[in-house]
Amino acid sequence: MTAATIEERTAVEAGSPLAAALYELYSGAPVTVVAAPPGGGKSDLVARAVAHLFAHTDATITVATATNEQGTAIAERIMAEIGAHEGPFAVRVASGKMRVPEGAGSPKDKAKVRAVQVRTAASCKASPPATDFLIFDEAYQITFADFADGADRAAQVLVVGDPGQIGPVVTVDTTAWAHLRQAPHMRAPDVLSQREDATIINMPATYRLGPVTAGVLHPLYGWEFESRRPQRALAQMPGEVRTLELPVRETPFDLVSMTAVVDAALDYVGATLRVQTSGGSRSRDLTPADVAIVVSRRAQASAIEALLLERAGGAEDITVGTADKLQGGQWHAVVAVDPTLAGAESEHALASGRLCVMTSRHMTHLTWVYDDRWAAVLAGAPDAEDAARGAAVREGLLAAGELRRVGAC
Repeated sequence: MTAATIEERTAVEAGSPLAAALYELYSGAPVTVVAAPPGGGKSDLVARAVAHLFAHTDATITVATATNEQGTAIAERIMAEIGAHEGPFAVRVASGKMRVPEGAGSPKDKAKVRAVQVRTAASCKASPPATDFLIFDEAYQITFADFADGADRAAQVLVVGDPGQIGPVVTVDTTAWAHLRQAPHMRAPDVLSQREDATIINMPATYRLGPVTAGVLHPLYGWEFESRRPQRALAQMPGEVRTLELPVRETPFDLVSMTAVVDAALDYVGATLRVQTSGGSRSRDLTPADVAIVVSRRAQASAIEALLLERAGGAEDITVGTADKLQGGQWHAVVAVDPTLAGAESEHALASGRLCVMTSRHMTHLTWVYDDRWAAVLAGAPDAEDAARGAAVREGLLAAGELRRVGAC
């Protein structure tokens, strides 16, 4: 790698979150936590931080992710940042079930070369890596117990993620830890942030959400962030949000409600997307692949998928799934069905993490579907503090959105 290429690919903007994170790592900070809003550039920061460390130090570097898919994605991002290099590869995928990107090393490669190791958190837990820098991407999806085991032999740790995301699924009984501020089942960054020697960096902007949606989501975060999204809009749907009130029904997946959801999604197909950037403007029509429907119940997803199959024009190409399934995805237009619709099925359904995912998958426009019992449902939630945050977000959506109502049948 030439000196010019190194400088070009690892340049750091003064005062940026990346600069702050690198400063902590170079200063020897044992734990650095970077928290980001939806679309805040988490993976970009991880990839650029790794490339900088790889180019300017001789340190060993390991990157851990919650899933194999995330590992492959971040390996590709890191390779793109590092670019041309000496040796057969600069990144080695070290987890056996992770897909190996073209140009990366695999667990079977025996070449003795310095390379960034990419693994899953489960792999690190099973065999903790002895590494100078251990960097967890999507860290809020990892429990503290798994983090502690995986980081046992790491000299310094950087954890990066979105605190608004749905946390890891915990299947054990956590009652014994309910009184503790730090517990094994908690999200790793939440516990690490309580350490006196931890440095906390909050990323200041979202590049996915517009200013209205960013403002609506502030109650779910401990800091304010701005929108740096390019100017995007749908010609036929002004603003960023519309709200669709359904009649109160006995079940959350009745035909009237689910048909209204499908109709709202199909409204997007063919709508004109207009994007304005410093380089000029462009426009195109949305396709079904640009649209997603996010729900809280599998039964809702099944009903919606069946209705879409009955429609023409590629409607089946609209993405449908629960918040847990669609977490991490993004689409230009999203229809999100409030988990409180016809009552909540569980405490998990009312959690602000699920709400955050549902209201932050869109890049251009969101339709929020609800019935008028949402406030009463939240009033009965076991976690009153979390429910209050959820109520503030819903109030923001209703204030921001163009209201439509589906008549009672």
